[in-house]
Amino acid sequence: MTLKNTKRTVRFETLEDRKLMAGNITASVVNEELVLTGDAHGNQVEVHQTVGNLYKVKGLNGTTINGKTDKSFTFQKGIRVDLKGGNDEFISGGTVFFDDIDGNLNINMGAGKDKVTLGRVSVEGDTNIDTSTEDDVVSLGFSSLRKLTLNTGTGADSVSLGFSSTKQTTINLGSGNDKFNSAASTSDSIKVDTGTGDDQVDFFLGGSNGNIEILTGADKDSVKLQAIQAQNINVDTAGGDDTLDLAGGIVATASNFKTGTENDTVNFNAATIRTSLNLDTSDGIDKVKAIDTTFEKLFDLKTGSGNDIVELNRVTALKKLSIDTAAGDDTVDLLDVTASGQIIDIKTGSDRDKVSLNRVVADQLIVDLGSGNDELRIRNSTFRVTKLDGGANADAFFDLLGNSLGLLTLENF
Repeated sequence: MTLKNTKRTVRFETLEDRKLMAGNITASVVNEELVLTGDAHGNQVEVHQTVGNLYKVKGLNGTTINGKTDKSFTFQKGIRVDLKGGNDEFISGGTVFFDDIDGNLNINMGAGKDKVTLGRVSVEGDTNIDTSTEDDVVSLGFSSLRKLTLNTGTGADSVSLGFSSTKQTTINLGSGNDKFNSAASTSDSIKVDTGTGDDQVDFFLGGSNGNIEILTGADKDSVKLQAIQAQNINVDTAGGDDTLDLAGGIVATASNFKTGTENDTVNFNAATIRTSLNLDTSDGIDKVKAIDTTFEKLFDLKTGSGNDIVELNRVTALKKLSIDTAAGDDTVDLLDVTASGQIIDIKTGSDRDKVSLNRVVADQLIVDLGSGNDELRIRNSTFRVTKLDGGANADAFFDLLGNSLGLLTLENF
């Protein structure tokens, strides 16, 4: 049998252009409410008030409004937006004056990587924003809202509030590595829930006339508070290796911070804490460090079990300073701490602990090292009353140079 050589010609075809098509938005006024409905393509739209109740709806980047570039509408009530699927964008707000919306502002962006920008917008009713799934961006700047509810769903979402004011704010970022930033913004009450994921929450120069509540869920989270004010501040970072940073003036009647289990870090840096502060880092290897900080009210620290480190350096306490490190091989270092007329109360719990005080001044010093082979060192410090208890096992107390311990009670050393 004779084999024949067969030649095959290979042809390459140009791939179809996969660029997303710009969509068309159907716009109408229904019951005195502006209704904008998108399609499955990428809808990008801008809504601005021109005069009185007259608004211009303009398509961006090829998006059409009822088949045209733009269209104007007159309505008395709110705006309802449903842009369906696709990578959509909604923009509203005046460039100089505020856009006034008398009713509600309801924005549903649908699935896709969406973007919502509200500039100078004043909403008399409720503002509800839902960006659904994927990585979304929401920015509010110079806006004035009555009640804001924002849900970003799953995905790595980013939300920023700048120079905005609300009566009530609820932010739900869902699962994913999310970012929330509030700068120079205020609310009568604000709740931020970032859900699971490695999340970041930053509050700077603002706050609430009521409560600030921050919930970051499991995983590795970061919360930064700088120069804020509220009636009550409640932070719970749940499980994960979390970081909490406080700086500037933190003003409130009462504050409760919980970092949950695992290995957490809390930093006070050049902070003035004008609130009764309860800090609970729970179990794990936790680190709490305060530098150039003033606690004007009660500071109650509990670190839970684990090998914890507490460092106070150049700290002033105007009320009681309480430190409880519970079980674990813990280290407590106080350097240049002034608590004139106040009590410093240190409990280190079981296991092998080390406590060191240098240049510390207070009315009373109370130290209970608990069980374990512990070590206590004091130098250059002054107290009117000193109560030291080494607890069970073999403990060592070093009364070093420069101390004035006043009325001294020494047990179990």
